[in-house]
Amino acid sequence: MGNRRRAVRQVSSVPETFGSRVRAMRVAEGLSLSEFARRLYYSKGHVSRVETGAQAPSPEFVRKCDALLGAAGELIELAGEAERASRPIAAGATEEEVWVMTMMPDGGGAFNPVARRDVLLGGMAVIAGLKVSGTGVVAVDAEAQLIQHRRLFDAARDLGQASSPDVVLPMVVGQAQALRTLAAQVGGRALAKVASLAARTAEYAGWMAQESGDDEAAAWWTARAVRVSGVAGDDFLSSYALVRQALIAMYQGDGAETVALARQAQERKTVPARVLGLAAQREAQGHALAGDPDGCMRALDRARACPRRAR
Repeated sequence: MGNRRRAVRQVSSVPETFGSRVRAMRVAEGLSLSEFARRLYYSKGHVSRVETGAQAPSPEFVRKCDALLGAAGELIELAGEAERASRPIAAGATEEEVWVMTMMPDGGGAFNPVARRDVLLGGMAVIAGLKVSGTGVVAVDAEAQLIQHRRLFDAARDLGQASSPDVVLPMVVGQAQALRTLAAQVGGRALAKVASLAARTAEYAGWMAQESGDDEAAAWWTARAVRVSGVAGDDFLSSYALVRQALIAMYQGDGAETVALARQAQERKTVPARVLGLAAQREAQGHALAGDPDGCMRALDRARACPRRAR
């Protein structure tokens, strides 16, 4: 304990930034970047970006670092986490909310759900893509637009492998808005196709939001992917999005919610064995978080059996 306290005091000369302080304390604890990221349940790249100051930490990330490094609230205070934690939680957003991606002159951006009433009262209807008047029917070639949207989605995924998620997220949010507009203009089989791509886009937006450190936006987008995939009748994507929701809940240390979401994913009718296996594994992790070893072992048994199930 004495060595630990001396190590913490030794980092007091580090410049007062959250990232540099975390790195100094991590090194003082003898933790490699990879091991530290594993214990936090974040990607190595994400932790590295926070440490170098290239990315702002989320409140959840701050709390986990503070607990893991035994900082006794020092890191929370340094990051100003208390102020950020007072924001409304995006995970509780409903369909009565619209979402706005704000862009700054320096290239930064932020995603925020906004109540529909507030958008209208604030004169932001154009920004939010709302139709406040007019009932005219717009003739559209849904198939032609879908071809282009699929190309854009594939391009965004390729870009996501070569750049920061902060660069990709505004593009994906914009496409999700465009697909929502298109869905309002079509029907029948075309609507199911548009909804399916919209659900994939929302799921990917959730992934990019999580990689950028915004757990609230990640939960909001992933929940939307579950809802929209239900409209599309896409059990595969609905189950996969639920598995993603369970992952977010696990990162937040909520074992009960992890189990509940993972079980929902396993209830879908036409789901590949691979996704069922992932859902069972996530359920096992939730049981482990909740301190239920028997439940954990039962879920692991189901996970091992999934690859042998008929496809």
